[in-house]
Amino acid sequence: MTAELKQQLLGFLSGGILGVCVDAICYRVFMEFIPPEIAKGFSFISGSMFSYSVNHRYSFQGDSHRRQLPRFALLYFSSLMANTLINALCLHQGFPKIAGFLAATTTSTAMNFLGLKFFVFERESSCKES
Repeated sequence: MTAELKQQLLGFLSGGILGVCVDAICYRVFMEFIPPEIAKGFSFISGSMFSYSVNHRYSFQGDSHRRQLPRFALLYFSSLMANTLINALCLHQGFPKIAGFLAATTTSTAMNFLGLKFFVFERESSCKES
């Protein structure tokens, strides 16, 4: 594993843990007022906004918000759809809310790291080297 990949993973995981905390806190608060499926969507968006800031600044040292922010939005919209679908399926199958949350979060986390590394924050030079 390269030093750059280690740095990216460490930044992503550190920021991700904090982002999941934002997601979980918002989910719990929002569920007091709206159905869990909708609360999960809003909580995911809250965690995603936090995630973009951390990953752009620290994990992948992003350069162009103009180019990267739309890609981030597309990636996280896809991840949001997967996240809320998995959470809803788990809830409808009778799994505890925490199990749905964890299954949804695990799936979207894997999608997000790969998407951030190879789609959102890809370097122009690394594209030409391949």
